[in-house]
Amino acid sequence: MKHIARWFLLAAACGTMAACRSGRVEEAAATSGPRPYLVPRHGTVVRVNPRDRYVVLECTHLPIPGEVITLYREERVSANVRAGRVASDRYVAADIIEGEPMAGDWFRRTPMTP
Repeated sequence: MKHIARWFLLAAACGTMAACRSGRVEEAAATSGPRPYLVPRHGTVVRVNPRDRYVVLECTHLPIPGEVITLYREERVSANVRAGRVASDRYVAADIIEGEPMAGDWFRRTPMTP
């Protein structure tokens, strides 16, 4: 009886491995829905001064002075700011135009068209 149970277990294991190798698992994963689109983030808010109405942005791609930048929090717009002068190789001060930015908000740049 133990011998039959071992063969049954071995056959079940081989069947499972064959299903994985046949690509059925990958096919099921591929048809479960679209892959998520990751939005490139070009910078984050590191400091906020609500009294003087400006933020400090840490950037991976520096904005052009005067460029209006939309800030996001959890995929929703949180504020619009206008980039000022570059403070260093990766930090920019920006005036708050509207909204209530918080540290941790992020932005992506859309190239300005002339």
